[in-house]
This record gives sequence, structure tokens and C-alpha cells, in this order.
Amino acid sequence: MIPLTLHVHNFGPYVDETLDFQRFAEVPLFLISGKTGSGKSTLFDAMRFALYGDTVVDSGEREGAALRSNFADETEPSRVVFTFTQNDLRYVVSREPKQTLKKKRGEGYKTYNATAKLAIYHGDEQKNEFTKTRDVDTHLQDLLGLTAEQFTQIVLLPQGEFRKFLNADSNEKESVLRQLFGTGKYQRWGEIIRQHAQSAQSAASHVDEQLSGVLGQLPWPDTMVDDVTPYLTSPLNYQTQWTQFLADLADTQQSAEQTAKTAQQAAQKTLAAAQEALHAGQDLTTQYQNAAALQGQQAQLTSQQPAMTDLAGHIAQLEFSQTVRPAAQQITDGQDHQRQAAAAEKKAQAQLVQAQAALQQADEQLAALTAQQPAIDQAKQQAAKLTDLLPQFEKVANARKAAAKAEKVFAAAQAAVTAQNKALQEQQMALQQAQTTAAQQPALLTQQNQLDGQKHDLALAEEHLQTVRQHWQTWQQAAGQAAALADQVQAAAQRSEQAEAAYRQTKSDWSAGQIARLSQDLIPGTPCPVCGSTEHPHPAASTVTTLVSDAALDQAEKAWQRASAQAAELTSQQRQLTAQTAELADQLAAVWRIYQPAAETPVAWADTLTAEQQRLAAARTDLTAAQKKTQQALRAATAASQQVDQRQRALVAGQTELTTAQTAANTADKVMAQAQTALTDAQSQLPADYPTAAALQQAITTLQNQAAAHDQALKAAQQTKETQHTQVTTLTTRITTGQQDQTDWAQRVAAYQKQLTTALAAHTPAVTAAELPALFAELPQLAVLRQKYTAYQTSVTTVAAQLAQVTAAIAERPRPDVAALQTAAAAAQTQTDAANHAVYEAQTALAQTQAAQKQMTKLVKDQADQAAIAREWAQLSETVNGKGAIKLSLERYVLRAYLQEVLRVANSRLARLTNGRYELQLHRENGAYATNTGLELDVYDDNVGATRSVHTLSGGESFLTALSLALALGEVVQNESGGIQINALFVDEGFGSLDEDALAGAIDALQSIEGQQRLIGIISHVRELRQQIPDQLWVETEGDGRSRLHYPSSSEIEAKAL
Repeated sequence: MIPLTLHVHNFGPYVDETLDFQRFAEVPLFLISGKTGSGKSTLFDAMRFALYGDTVVDSGEREGAALRSNFADETEPSRVVFTFTQNDLRYVVSREPKQTLKKKRGEGYKTYNATAKLAIYHGDEQKNEFTKTRDVDTHLQDLLGLTAEQFTQIVLLPQGEFRKFLNADSNEKESVLRQLFGTGKYQRWGEIIRQHAQSAQSAASHVDEQLSGVLGQLPWPDTMVDDVTPYLTSPLNYQTQWTQFLADLADTQQSAEQTAKTAQQAAQKTLAAAQEALHAGQDLTTQYQNAAALQGQQAQLTSQQPAMTDLAGHIAQLEFSQTVRPAAQQITDGQDHQRQAAAAEKKAQAQLVQAQAALQQADEQLAALTAQQPAIDQAKQQAAKLTDLLPQFEKVANARKAAAKAEKVFAAAQAAVTAQNKALQEQQMALQQAQTTAAQQPALLTQQNQLDGQKHDLALAEEHLQTVRQHWQTWQQAAGQAAALADQVQAAAQRSEQAEAAYRQTKSDWSAGQIARLSQDLIPGTPCPVCGSTEHPHPAASTVTTLVSDAALDQAEKAWQRASAQAAELTSQQRQLTAQTAELADQLAAVWRIYQPAAETPVAWADTLTAEQQRLAAARTDLTAAQKKTQQALRAATAASQQVDQRQRALVAGQTELTTAQTAANTADKVMAQAQTALTDAQSQLPADYPTAAALQQAITTLQNQAAAHDQALKAAQQTKETQHTQVTTLTTRITTGQQDQTDWAQRVAAYQKQLTTALAAHTPAVTAAELPALFAELPQLAVLRQKYTAYQTSVTTVAAQLAQVTAAIAERPRPDVAALQTAAAAAQTQTDAANHAVYEAQTALAQTQAAQKQMTKLVKDQADQAAIAREWAQLSETVNGKGAIKLSLERYVLRAYLQEVLRVANSRLARLTNGRYELQLHRENGAYATNTGLELDVYDDNVGATRSVHTLSGGESFLTALSLALALGEVVQNESGGIQINALFVDEGFGSLDEDALAGAIDALQSIEGQQRLIGIISHVRELRQQIPDQLWVETEGDGRSRLHYPSSSEIEAKAL
């Protein structure tokens, strides 16, 4: 991944700034410099926020919403846009944090959720776009192959973090490396195994509790309760006692079961006898009840005998009427047919008279129409002749239409000639106007070039003025520092004088004390240690009350020396600052002369610079307006120049179209004359009697209608004659047939009447013809009546047979007392139920005891198995979680392998940075605790040939070692993750602890080793770095919490380095 640009809007201290990484694409190293709190690290918070949606601040995480600018407009959102390339594709990711903004419409505020968008380009063509945060996060994660923590470790080495990792204990390193190498699964495995070990131990303990519950629920007899109770607490510890207890309980329960079974058998015999007696009594009682019911049914049937006899006679009458009914029906039907045939004959006779009259009328009409036929034939011939004249009228109409059309075509052609003439004139005017506008293009181009030159000059002037302002501000700052330093020099000189006076007074007092002590120590005859005389005529008299010690004199002298040195140092600084201020004043005057060669050096710099800035701003406004006006005019002239050729071609085409239109008008004129001649010829051939086609057509229609009406009337008369002739024939036949039907039906009715009379006379009892209709009406009920009589006969027979059977079953036995029998059976059942329950309870108790014996055997085995499993899980948990003697967990063992690879890569850099003196190694011995075991680091010092802890390294050595370790950690993490290469690295501070040689070595290593592989940016305050790194980015504060990015020129960098 190669970063291109990072745009921040209302993010941290930035209003609207863009970090252009492409400015440093060709250099191995660049410096990001700025005051503390100016927002240098915020740039990389923005980069991480764009890719992952969170930030890194003070080694912790916080959402991007926390970095919204305090000064941001309430309607303007915070936004970060990061652009980078990978595998010939350009990625543009844009994010906005969750934020509360003022509503665009109406009053109040609205909270907007975080948004993200990722656009992917190949060249200038967009290949894909993601607008949902989840899709953006997933695609970037798949593309980068790194977590946010891994990306931060690879791209940004935060302040103090990589040195903190160097000195961290094993627990802290494990926490960091777990995130980077994703070894959390080993930790989770350890936790799962630990939980399994706890569960296994709990299961083993639960077996004893389970057995105690089983034994406690057994039905112990009162004689054994006191014996077993003491052993219920931990039954697995008393297996022998419980085995005997359960055997004794089973014996007792088996004896109780046998006793209960004996009582059960006796009760069941008594119950069987009682139930048998009850069933016999209930059966006999039922027979007595059945006999009484059958006797009642027999008496009722006897009372119905007369009615049933009458019903049998009536059924016989109905059955007879059913036999003669067909003959009677035939008589009725024959009489109906006779009446219908007579009526039909009468109607046909009347219709025959009418048909004969209509036939005579049709013959008369047909004769009249036949006489009119010659006149009709003549009318048809006249209509045909007139029809032949109709096309002439059509020919005239077509000629008239052609003439009218020719007139219209001629008029349109004339109008086209007029319109083309007008269009041609307009095109000529437009061409002249375009030529006039296009002629201004050279002058406008010259004017544009002049304005571009003025813009360039103005930009240079603005840049020079900014340089002057920066030099003035630097000079002002130096002058203020010089003034402040003068006061410090004066104060230091006073302190030096006071310290000197104090020292001299102290020394005088010390000398006086020495003299007094020497005087007191003089011994007559002993040489004076000062003059050597053995005589001491006038020893000095001492006036010193308190002697000054050598230490006090030495302290006073050192105080004087310190004050004097401080005064000298401040005086030296004052001279240097004064010279620097003068030099800055000269530099300021020099850059002013570059800006305004002919102007005098200003006295009131602030007013002059403000006035110049206003003048340049006004000049830029005027220049922008002039450029805009010129560009508009130039665009118009360019467009006009492009239109000249088009309008010339259009003018030639218009002239050609005019010639074509004139030719078309002449042709239309000729066609119009020809059409008018053809119309005149056609009109001369029309008939005189019929001036119009309508009149001719009307005459033809009249003749045709007359002929058609005659033909239609003739045809109708012929059809009428045929119809009436057919009708006369049909009616004659119908009358003859009807008379024959009447004769046939009269004979049939007589035969059926004779047959019915014979049957009635032969039947006994006698039935008259008048009685037959009533009997015929009852015939539908014959089946019901037969069924009723049959059912009565069946009931009489069945009741007699059942009554005889019941009487035989009773066999003269007395009626039993069923209630007494039921009471005896119920008492026997109660006794049997009690015996059954006693057997069940005895069997249940015995089964429970036997089950307890089996369960105890199983639980004893289960407890032994669970205990073995628990010991195995505990041992595995202790090993995997590092609770054993070596205190090394499985995860930490894996991390040692990763860290060993990191150290291998780090040592190649560390050797370069320390000239081969140091080499990182894993600490070999185990610590007293897991906290300092497994991931501790030592350093081998080649100068002394010994290994020591990294905690013994000095500040500069620690920085170089930690930097090598951090660079290697990023490289290994990147290789292990399988993600893309991140071709950028930013080191945040830490160089201040290096001496001059170490700093030069670190810069050289970064440039030669890292800078050849990726873009390196250093974030630092160190002054020497500003002198050694020529490519820089300045983060400049504006005094109100805002910062801006500035890419300084080489002259600005040199000036600031001074």
C-alpha cells in the first residue's frame, strides 16, 4: 500500500487540510515538525480512522467523533478522506464519525450516524464502490489483511510505546503480541481445558452426594434407622458397612413380600366366590324382568287382532285393483285419444279452406308480374348504358384533384424559395458576426498570457511577503528574548557581585580566624610559621568571636564561582542573542529588499506588512475578475472561430438548397399547367342530361331499384304459390289420417271395456267400477300396509317364543336379593385391594433396595473413573496454562517462537545502529512468577562479552534497541498476516535521548535500510533533525486551537535551522 493523500476536514485542529505524501515519494526520509499539541499525531489518528473507524490516542482507542474540531461550523460535518494505491488500483476511502449537526432546514440539531464509502479506480475509471460501513470494513480488512492494532504497529510507532514494549514484563508483552499475532485461540484453549478440569473435579465430588441421596431415600425400617444414619454423610468411605446394610434390608423386605402374597391369595379366593354369586343373582333377576315385559307385549298384540283382520281384507281389495288397473288406464287413454283426433280433424278442415284461397291469390299475382317482365328488361338495359358513363365523372374528379395538388405543390415550392432566401441572408449575417468575434482571439490570448504572468508575479509577491512576515516574526521573537535576557544578565551580574562580596567577607573572616588561632598557638622559642622568628614580642590580638570553617569558605567560593559562571554564561548568551538579533534584522532587511528592491526598509513593520498584504489581496481580487472576464471572452472567441467554418459550409449548402428550391418551383409550374389541360378535356366528355355524377348515379339507382323490386316480387309470388300448394296437400293428408285414428281408438276402448267388466264380475267380494278410482289412489300405500301386517304376525310369533324361553330359564327358582350379594362382593374386593397394595409396597421397597445396590456399585466405579479423568484434566490444565514448575503456557510458548523471529530481524538493524555492539536475546531462565517468565529480553554486550537485562541500557541505547525491535515487529507481523505491503512508516518522537553520533547513526540507518523499502516520516522536536533532514512538513498553529500544514522551501528550512 502506497499512501497518496490524506484530507482532513473539521478533524482535530484542522479545518480543511491535505497531507500530500506524493511530495515525499522520491526521498527516503522526511520530518514532520511542529509544536507540542499542534496536531502532528492527529494526522495518523485520521489515517487509522479512515481505514478502521477508530483512532489511537495515548495508547488507547477512541472513536473518531471525539476528534471533531471544537471550532467546526455547526452545519459542517467532520470528514477524513484517505487515498492510496495497491496493485495498480487506486482506493479512496471516506469516513464521517457519528456527530450532531445543526439541521439544514428548520431549527434544532440532528445526530447523524457514522458513514463510510470506498471507491476503487483503475486509472480514471471507477471499477467499484461500497457505501455501507459493514461492506467498507470487510473489503478493507480483506485487502489489508491486518487488524487495526497490527496496522498501527506497522505504520505508526507512537511516543514511548515501542520503548515501553522493550521494558515490559512477560504478561504485558503477551497481551501486545496476542493482538498482533492472533494467538488468543491458545489462551481460549487453556480456559476451555481449565473449565473441563473444574467440571471433572466437580463431577467426581458429585458422585458421593448422589449416592448419599439414593441411600437416604430408601424405606429403612425403624429398627435400622439409627444404625445407617451416621454413615449417610460420606457413603463412599463406608462401602463395606453399606453393602451389609443393603443386604439386611433386602432380606427383611423379601420376608415381608412373601407374607403379603399369602394374604393376597386368600383374599382373591374369597372375592372370586362373592363375584360368582353376584353374577348368578343378577342373571336370574334379569330373567324375571324379561318375562314380565314379554307378557305385557303379548297382551297388547292380542288386543290388535280385529284391526289386523280388517287390514288383511283391505290389502286383498288393493291387490285386486292393482291387477285391473292397466285395463282401466287403457280405456281412459283411448277416450282421450279419440277426443284429440276429432279436434285435430276439425282444425285441419278450417286450415284447408284458408290454404286453398291463398293458393288461388298467388296464381293471380304471378300472372300479373309475368306481364310486366318486358318493361323491366328494358329498364335493366338503360341502367347498364348509364353505368358505363360513370368512370368519366371519376376521371374528371381525379383531374380536378391533380390540378389542385399541382397548385399546392407550386405554392409550397414558391414559399420554399422565399424561406431559403431569408435563411441565406440570416446565415450571411451570422457568418459576419462570428468572423468579427473570432478576430479578437489573438488579442485575448495575449491578454490572458499577460494576466497569467501577473498572477505568477502576484503569487511570488505573496510568497515573498509571507517570507518577510516569517522573518519579521522571528526577529521580533529574538528581540523580545534579547530584552528578557538583558534583565536576566543584569540580575545575574548583581548576584555575582553579591556572591563575590560574600566570599571576600567570608575569606577575611576565615583569615582573621586563622591569624587568631596561629597567634594563640605561638610558643616562645619556637619559630613562627609565618616569619620564622623565635621571638614573638607582639602577637596579634584576636577580635573574632566565631571562627569560619574551611567548608564554609569553600561553599562561599563555589557560590561565587556558580554566580560568576551563570553571569558569564548569560552574558555570552546575550552577546550571541544580540548578534543573532542583528543577523535576523539583516536577514529581514535582505528579504524585504528582495520583495521591494526600490523601497526603503520600513520602520513600522506591522503596519507596513498589513498594508502590503491588503494591497496584494486587492490586486488578486482585481486580477481574478480580469482573468474571469478574459477567459469568458476567449471562450466566446474560440467558439466563434470554430463556428466560422461551420457557418461558411452552411452558407454554401444554403445556396445549393436555394437553387434546388427554384428548380422545384419551375417543375411544379409546368405540372400545374398540364393538370389544368387534362381537367378541361375530361369535362368536355360528360353527358348533357346528367351534369353531375350524383345525378347520373341517382338515375341508375332508380332503374336498378325498379328491376330489383320486380324480380323480388316475382320470386316471392312463386314461393307463395309453392308454399300454399304444399300446405293444401299436407292438410288433406292430415284429415284422412285423423279420421282413421278415431276409428282405431274406438275399437281399442271397446275391447278394454269388455275385459274390465269381465274381471269385476268374477271377483269376490264384488267391486264396482265406481270404487276403482279410490282403490287406485291408495295403491302407493300397499307396500306399507303389507309391511305393517307382516310385522304384526312376526311380533306375535317372536313374543310367544321368547316368553317360553324365559319361563324355562327361571325354572321356578325364587327371585334373589341382589343388594345383599353386591355388599358381600364389595367387601371381598376391598379386602383383596388391601392385600394387593401390601404386595405392591413390599415389591416396590425390595426393587428400590436392589436398584440401590446396583447403583451403589455403578457409582463407586463412576467415582473412580471421574477421579482419574479429573487428575488428567488438572495435569493438562496446569501444563497448558503455565501453572507448573516452568510457568510457561502454551500461548506463551507459541509467542516465544514469534518473538524469536522478531529478535532475528531486529538484530540485523540493531547491529547497524550500535556498530555490532548489542544483540537481543530471549532470557533463558524461568522467573519466580509467570509475570517474568517466557518473554523476558536480555541484550548481549559485545564490548564486555556478557549478557545483561535490557533494563540496564541507557536512554539512548534503550531507544535504539526499542526502535530496532519495533521495526522488526512491524515487518514480521506484516509477513505473518499475509496482507499487503504497507510502504510507509512514521516514528513519533524519541530521538531526543540520543547523542550526536547515535542520532546520526539512527538517521543513516533509517535512510539506508528502511527508507529504501518504504516511506519514512519522523515526528520530532529535536533541533538537529531539522538540520539533518532536508525534506520537511511543518504543522503550524494559528493561536486559536487551529493548525495548518505547510511544505517549507529549502530557504525556509535553512532560516529556521539558524
